[in-house]
Amino acid sequence: MTYLKLENIWAKYGKHEPFVLKGIDLEVKKGEILALLGPSGCGKSTTLKVIAGFVTPVKGRVLIDGKDVTPIPPNKRNIGIVFQSYALFPHMTVFQNIAYGLVLRRLPSAQIKKKVREVIELVGLTGLENKYPRELSGGQQQRVALARALAIEPKIMLLDEPMSNIDPILRSRLRSDLKSILKRLNITAVYVTHDRDDAFEIADRIAIMNDGVIEQVDIPEELFNKPKTKFVAEFVGVENTFKIDYAQVEELEKYLSLVINDEVYIVLPKYLPKSKIAYFGIRPEKLIIVKEKPSKPPYIKGKILVKAFKGVLSRYVIETPLGSIVVHSPSRIRNINIGDTVYLTYNIEDILLFSK
Repeated sequence: MTYLKLENIWAKYGKHEPFVLKGIDLEVKKGEILALLGPSGCGKSTTLKVIAGFVTPVKGRVLIDGKDVTPIPPNKRNIGIVFQSYALFPHMTVFQNIAYGLVLRRLPSAQIKKKVREVIELVGLTGLENKYPRELSGGQQQRVALARALAIEPKIMLLDEPMSNIDPILRSRLRSDLKSILKRLNITAVYVTHDRDDAFEIADRIAIMNDGVIEQVDIPEELFNKPKTKFVAEFVGVENTFKIDYAQVEELEKYLSLVINDEVYIVLPKYLPKSKIAYFGIRPEKLIIVKEKPSKPPYIKGKILVKAFKGVLSRYVIETPLGSIVVHSPSRIRNINIGDTVYLTYNIEDILLFSK
């Protein structure tokens, strides 16, 4: 059941300013974690502010549990917010920071103490109640901010880049903890991030934003395997995308082919009509490097410009007639070096096609 709904949201920050959001439609189910993923300036945080009530849309509605809350001020929406900076009060202890929203609601002292103890235990801060923010690690501060938002028992939780100040080693564990807490409490959440790993690990579904619009909304697996646009593909890790020159494309019975001077023989699947295809792409890890020219297509001839050890995989940049191509190949393959002439091949089913 849809719990949060954005209907045709248009928003900007000044009368003569350009629109930041351009007709956003979005639905979030009860208990679902939805990530807004995209580059800086695409409208993610503005979307969050519209949901929270800090920005009033020029056009469109925000509905929570079927009720239009667009004209309702932020303090009446019962929404929990965790900011990028955490916004903790430096002069307050952990206990006082978490209790802040409950004090504003004038709850009885005994009830406040009971609720604060519950969320402190929930987020793993037991024993830190009397510490001040300056005495906490980044991860602990993030948990305080989360606990403060949870304490008011919000209808919806909004999280704006909450992991951006956390070191990479701690970040993965905190993602799991955060998702576990939100799921345990069945809280509907919208999570803003520009980090693909954050979105893929935490969210049930991901909305990829670009220049004020949503390009695709889907579960992580579908976004990864079936990006619908070139922008989405590149944002989820398809580093190799190429515009198709139809003067060089031949339509075969089951495939399309693209041949360039016997150095490139591209074979494309045919699940989209030829007239609708604008780009094709392939992930770096789906390409195979071989030293000898394959006996049959597909293949792309190239020269290795860059080789970088990345652990299990090594990253190669290979100059080809199509341009630079990135390949992630197992590091155990040791006889491939900078300056070598090689051929790239692939399985045809790993090619991605993008329409105009």
